[in-house]
Amino acid sequence: QTLNPAASIVPVTVMHASASRCASMGSAIAGAIRAWGKDVLIVVSSDMNHYEPEATTREKDALAIEEILALEPGRLLEVASREDITM
Repeated sequence: QTLNPAASIVPVTVMHASASRCASMGSAIAGAIRAWGKDVLIVVSSDMNHYEPEATTREKDALAIEEILALEPGRLLEVASREDITM
C-alpha cells in the first residue's frame, strides 16, 4: 500500500485445515478472483518450522518445498503432519 495506495489487501489465515478444506477455500478464492475480473496478486507466507535449530528447519523446509513444487497438497499435509512441520 506504500507503493500503490489504491491497492487492496485481503489477509487470509489458515490453520489446521484438511486437504479438502484447503481445496474448497482455494476454489472459493479462485471464483472471487474470476468475478472481480481484474489482476490479482496472491502472496503466501509461512514460517514452516518454529522453535528448532536452523539445520532442522532447512531439512523440514526441503521436505515441504518438494511437495509444494510438485503441486501435491495432500502429500504436503502428510509430510507436515509426519515431520511435525508447524506451518
